[in-house]
Parts: sequence; structure tokens; C-alpha cells
Amino acid sequence: MQRLKRLLLTLTNKKDNALRVFIHIPKTAGTSFRASLEKNEHVIRDYGDGKEHTSVIVNEHVYHSNDLYALKESLSNRDTWLCGHMHLIKYLGIAEPQNMVTFVRDPVARVISHFNHEARWGNCDVTIENFLNSNNAKNSQHRFLNALPISLIGFVGITEQYSQSLALLDSQMAIKVEEAKFNENDKKVSDVDDLDAETLARIKEQNTLDQQLYTSAINLLAERETLEREQKAWTYIYAAVSKDRKLRGIAYRTKASNPVELEVAVNGKAYRDLIASELTPLFPSVRFPRERFVGFSVSLHKHQNIENIVLTVKDTGQSYNVEI
Repeated sequence: MQRLKRLLLTLTNKKDNALRVFIHIPKTAGTSFRASLEKNEHVIRDYGDGKEHTSVIVNEHVYHSNDLYALKESLSNRDTWLCGHMHLIKYLGIAEPQNMVTFVRDPVARVISHFNHEARWGNCDVTIENFLNSNNAKNSQHRFLNALPISLIGFVGITEQYSQSLALLDSQMAIKVEEAKFNENDKKVSDVDDLDAETLARIKEQNTLDQQLYTSAINLLAERETLEREQKAWTYIYAAVSKDRKLRGIAYRTKASNPVELEVAVNGKAYRDLIASELTPLFPSVRFPRERFVGFSVSLHKHQNIENIVLTVKDTGQSYNVEI
């Protein structure tokens, strides 16, 4: 009996070591963030198969054995950050979405910064014209993150608001990162101010999805700051209307065992209340909290002309506008 009690106590007190993932989108201050992390955290890297900056353990489990579960198990004895130029979808199966962090940047500035990097360290003969033909100049931030709606990603910082982002990250996720700058290019070939109207228009046209992502990230950061000042919890929310006119979505909080309660308003009028406690079928590979019992669904009037739907978290007032 005593042995059983000791075993139960050990299991109860066992530390839940976290695997956190930093999706390092090129030219968004990611090198500065990762370098600061490495001063105080256990960090491993994934920058591609056999690449200089990729950690041995990642090469072994990810690229040689193709066994992400083995990688997760090998990291389970301590808190770990996995950082690299990998798309968010790659590690969704082993890391929880609330433990994923990234930064996004103004699309035009990011494209020009990437071009300058290539011109300095890659192909010295590259021109802005042929660089704009590459995938690196076309909605690359969207491609890195499109496996999940931005509103369900743990934390999305803004490069242009780096100090604010770090302060909020520390406050909400207890991640202390020193503000330092690494990998800055002091020998720029081109700058945004140097662009002619035609080139600027082309960059914007090729990066409409990145611009939408960037605008959403700015709005999310502002909302999080507001709730932080009010000392209210942040809720991750996503919802969409299906073809059968059913509103389906997800709402959860980090490390919260209780389901989130929401108010639904249609065309500015209260429609109904609901609780996000259903087993969600959305994004089936994602490790959501509460063992995925974070979903909700509600049927909408079949003949009603719906102009807008707004979800409001009942205890905090946080709102979410559903795209129609």
C-alpha cells in the first residue's frame, strides 16, 4: 500500500516538460530571437537535412529515421525549444499549438530584406527583378503558417513591434528573452525607399496573403495587450460557417481544464450561448488542450441573410469576427 501511495505521489508531482516550437520565418528577427533563447533555454535546431545549423538529434530522428515520435520521446526529460526554418505543420503532431511561437513582418520590408540577404550571402549576381520571380518573394510567411488559423497559434509577434512582443510573450507565456539584434545586414543593396512604383506594386500584388496575415497579427497583438492590461485571460478562437449553414469552431485557453463559454451574435443581435466542450473534428492532427474537447457547433437559420457573426468570450469580453 505504501509503495502504491509513493508511486501515485510521484506520478502526481511529475513535471510536464514542454516542447515549444519556434517557427523561424526568414528575415523576421528570428535569428535574434533564437540566439537570445539559447542563452537560457535548451534549444535544438531544424534548418534542413544535414544543414550546418541542424542539431544532431534532429538529423538522427527526423531526417535519418523519419520518426518524429522518437524525437519527442528523446526530449521528454526536459523543457526544450525546437527552432528552425520549418513550416508550422511539420511538428503539429508532437507539439501543442499553444506552445508554438513565431514572428511576422511587413511583407514589403521582409521581401526586400530577404533580397538583400541573398545578394550579400548567396548569389551576388541576383537582381531584384529575378528575385521577385522566386518563391521567397511570394507569400512565404503565409506558407510557413497556413496549417493553422493565426488565431490558434500560441504566440505571433510583430517584427516592427519587437520590444512589445517580447514583453507580452514574457508576461503571458513566462518566456524571458533578452532583446538583442543579430544577423543585421549593414550592407544593404536595396531599401524600401529605393523601390520604384512598379516594383513596389508588384511586391504588394504577390504578397496579398502575407499582408492579410500581417494585418491579422497586428490586430491580435493589440487585443492581447488590452486583455493583459485588464488582467484577463487570453482565449484562442477560430470559427467558420460550413456549406450546410452550421457554425463550427474551437475555443480554448492554455492549461485550462474548464471549457470556454461564448455568446453568439448574428447581424448584431444575440443568437445563443454555447460552451466549447465538444470533441472537435477540425484540424485532426493537432494536439489541442482538454484532449480536443474544445469544439462547438450551432445551426444557423437556413433562410436568414447573414451579414456578420461575432463570438464573445463571456467572462472576458474578448471578441472574434467570423468570416462570412
